[in-house]
Amino acid sequence: MTQTVETRDRSRLAFLLDIAHRLRTPAGVIHGYVEMLHDGDISLEAALPALESQAAELLTTLDAMLDEASTSLEAQERWSGRLRAAREKNDPVMAETRRLVEKSTRLVNGRPNQRP
Repeated sequence: MTQTVETRDRSRLAFLLDIAHRLRTPAGVIHGYVEMLHDGDISLEAALPALESQAAELLTTLDAMLDEASTSLEAQERWSGRLRAAREKNDPVMAETRRLVEKSTRLVNGRPNQRP
């Protein structure tokens, strides 16, 4: 168990380091071009292609992060639902309690005959 937690922590740290690098690099380039524009060292026309490219890189990385988080969350919810269903199947008290809570919720929300 401890080894699994350590492995997961190492994986999480490696992921965060990778993402930090993927975000920091284009952000640094954009910052550099903004400084050059501010100092008058480069024209907007000359800087614009690099700024657009690096902004697109940032958006791509952020989109990938959101997709990964969404996929992970969906997988976690599916697993949690399966685990809950398995527990309820083997525990009649838990299943009955859940049924009563759902029924009470429907009554409170004004939908007494509608099943979730």
